[in-house]
Amino acid sequence: MSSFAWGFSLPYQRVARWRRRGNAGWPELPRPSISVGNLAFGGRGKTPLVAAITQEALSAGLRPAILTRGYGGRVRGPGSPEVLRGASKGPSWLQPISGTRKTAGEEACWLAATCPGVPVGVGPDRGRSAAKILSTGMADLFILDDGFQTATQRDVDVVLLDSTLDPPFVARRTPLREGSEALRRASALGIISRKSGPPVGEHAATKGTPCFGLTRTFHSLRRLVDGSVLGRADWPAEVLVAAAVGQPGSVEEVLYSMGIHTARTIRLRDHARPTPYQLRRLRSSQVPVVITEKDAISWGSTSLQEALVLEVFLDGAPALGRWAIDKLNL
Repeated sequence: MSSFAWGFSLPYQRVARWRRRGNAGWPELPRPSISVGNLAFGGRGKTPLVAAITQEALSAGLRPAILTRGYGGRVRGPGSPEVLRGASKGPSWLQPISGTRKTAGEEACWLAATCPGVPVGVGPDRGRSAAKILSTGMADLFILDDGFQTATQRDVDVVLLDSTLDPPFVARRTPLREGSEALRRASALGIISRKSGPPVGEHAATKGTPCFGLTRTFHSLRRLVDGSVLGRADWPAEVLVAAAVGQPGSVEEVLYSMGIHTARTIRLRDHARPTPYQLRRLRSSQVPVVITEKDAISWGSTSLQEALVLEVFLDGAPALGRWAIDKLNL
């Protein structure tokens, strides 16, 4: 990252430190809570980890609920939050839930689809979202997506770092939401690494904090039009990647591990849909277009129905989820 980008982030760090001074007065949630967040700007895998922890809670017989700000949606003010519930997992959820994308945002819709039956409260005020969920049903715990900087008390704080983007533990000039000293408040660290990446470093603020290794790995490759899974023999040899995510390079790396060459990557603004010009470029591609699951929620109604959807699994996330749930002693 450039020195300019790092310098631009300094005001955000000062504001975060100022807000933390009043954290003793932050409201508490009505149920135990696990927060997943990070320090850096840009994607670090928070939302997939929230889904993995939610699945672990369901496997343990608990009734989890998810609280998310709804980035990219229209639920922004202090008014009534929105609650989503996905009816089923699989390709059928793309069209029904994508209709609420403009209100709730892609990540909230993806969470509702990936965690069927689990309520997803969408809004900047996590306390209001939690109250609305409890007014219509039951919940044993709340899992906060991107909650490390939110002004709400949490019981367990999981902070994600990327061993390649943040070496060693954000010691270099990475643009941050708050300074690396905030790692002292983390209950645990999830460290995303790559098999070919550098070894995980160490930061003074992380000493004594439990660390869990995480790796993005291939799960499946689907057709957007009907959700059918492609067998290994049907994988293309070369693709064009169109990714409106924080770290498009992570998509290329997973494809590389599958033996699929990325001929070109069209990088779009995070959470954005392709413009008409970009759509024309994608439709004219001579090789298949690969998008992410989050993009599939946002782009499901576009004319890119021939695109392929890459589903990625966060290896190591179940173990981190079990640890966080056990920490609550539910």
